[in-house]
Amino acid sequence: MRELSTLRGRRRRCDMLSARHAFWPADVRQYSSPDGQLRARIAFSKNSPTATPESRVTITAGAKVVFERSYESEDGEHGFGVERAAWTPDSRFFVFSLSSSGGHQAWHFPTDFWCRADARVRRLDDYIGPITSAEFSVSRPDVVTTEGRKDDLEEAELRASLRNLLEPRGKR
Repeated sequence: MRELSTLRGRRRRCDMLSARHAFWPADVRQYSSPDGQLRARIAFSKNSPTATPESRVTITAGAKVVFERSYESEDGEHGFGVERAAWTPDSRFFVFSLSSSGGHQAWHFPTDFWCRADARVRRLDDYIGPITSAEFSVSRPDVVTTEGRKDDLEEAELRASLRNLLEPRGKR
């Protein structure tokens, strides 16, 4: 457990925060990596006319921006909003689930992960199949567990080591 937020001078402790329901101001959420070297910041658009505000994800190392991606659209209805976010315990990956701001494909919650080694973001769905829940958990060292659809389109628990997904096939 890590101290992640303050509200009126009281410290709150959380393992993982739901971006919509966390104890932070309505427009910004911040997540410190477990090793304390990186900080992820999720800013929510104030211009979004829908229930799901669109988001911008920024990761910094001190004052240096190492990654930034906007999921905002021009009209506020064709982008994505971050639903849930967390660092893996080894601090190598930042994982975040998304939902469509316009309600398109309401069954689908694309889940992205940022890799510290190459500072690139990837879509977890591309490796394990369509993800159907905004909820996920992370466990040591870099395992993500969520719900989605297998090849036969049946709902199932999906679990993957992010490091193993990125290793060349011969090294797995």
